[in-house]
Amino acid sequence: MNTVLWAEAQSLILPDLKDCPWEMAESRLILAAREFFSRSQAWRGKLDAITSIAGVADYPEIVEQQHVEIVRVLSAYYGDTPIEPLVATDFFEEQREDPGTEARPSFMTVEGDVLYLHRAPLESGVVIHVEATYKPALSATGLPQDLWGQYIEHIAEGAKARLYASQAKPYSDLNLAAAARSVFNREISKAYMRASKGMTRGRRRVQGYFY
Repeated sequence: MNTVLWAEAQSLILPDLKDCPWEMAESRLILAAREFFSRSQAWRGKLDAITSIAGVADYPEIVEQQHVEIVRVLSAYYGDTPIEPLVATDFFEEQREDPGTEARPSFMTVEGDVLYLHRAPLESGVVIHVEATYKPALSATGLPQDLWGQYIEHIAEGAKARLYASQAKPYSDLNLAAAARSVFNREISKAYMRASKGMTRGRRRVQGYFY
């Protein structure tokens, strides 16, 4: 899958912002992309399969690419058995309260690039499957081509909203900021609805989408 670089969005942003340097616009574009995918959950995919190791509950470096981050775990399976995904704070609280003795993990979380299981499996060789939503990291150089084609115009509106809201700039304009933000929020809602119905094309593997 090809990556489209952020610089390809210059024509969507700079003509509307007088004297705005591209470096500034690019930084806001990345922030807008992170917000868009965090809120819309439109970027979905399966992690590379993880194989259990007896007695091991923590599995680091589950996302091999440095330029993508997990937002939320949608589902997880230990073999054919579902594992309940929890947010990290709830996971570690449950872990403290429930030492447990079962042979199979009952819930899990992802924190950064580490997958945590509770409880540690008693057997090796069981495949763990995880599906999650993603967002570009701050270090990302662009987006996968299919996501770019679907969402970059909406993300550009989010970037423009941030730039228009800047103080004491030639392009500062709170009315334009509000208008661009309204478009951005509306498109996030649309993308979320499509994603929640399984209608997006965003179900993909994470590995290999960034240079």
